[in-house]
Order: sequence, then structure tokens, then C-alpha cells
Amino acid sequence: MSADHDKDDGEVPDEGLQSERTYLAWQRTGLAFAALGALLVHSANGQRHPLAEAPGLFGLTISAAILLWTILRYHGSGTAPKSNHDTAVPRMAAAVSAATVVLCLSGLALVLVGL
Repeated sequence: MSADHDKDDGEVPDEGLQSERTYLAWQRTGLAFAALGALLVHSANGQRHPLAEAPGLFGLTISAAILLWTILRYHGSGTAPKSNHDTAVPRMAAAVSAATVVLCLSGLALVLVGL
């Protein structure tokens, strides 16, 4: 170990990077929703049922909301939150989890119904 890591002064060695990693994780989540939404819209293209594209459009909408939220939260004020800022957002994590379940179930329903 280097001398920098031997000191136990309570200082975080990567100050500021925790919020950057959290921002990137939320950005990946938003992009995953966008990819899945686009795939579902593409697979529903040409279907006769008007609800065939609904799961894909839902995924794209959730993706836009996540990406907009991350931009406003981490870059809207001009500076990213500092490392002492609480980066955990339980409500957003719960909302994204619920959206994931809804998107998966609606996609599964479309597959089972044959739309």
C-alpha cells in the first residue's frame, strides 16, 4: 500500500467520484430503458392492434424521464453534488423498479397474446 492509503484521517480518497459513478449508473439505466423501448416499438411495427406499441412507448418515456432527471440532478445546478451529498435516492430507485416490472409484464403479455 502507498503512504496515502496508510493514513487514517477519515478523508475519502476519491472525493467527488461517488456522485459521478452514481450519475453514470443512472445514465446507463436510462439508456437501457431506451434500448428496450426502441426494441419493443420496432418489434410492434406493423401490428394491427393499437396497443402493440404501448410497452415500447412506455419504455421510451421512462427513459426520457430518467435521463432528464439525472441531468437536472447532477448537472442542472452547474456543479455535481459533492461526495458528502447523499447520492442515494430511494424513491427514484423504487419508481424505476416498478417501471421495470410494468415494462416486463406488458412485454410478456404482448408475447403471450401474440401481438
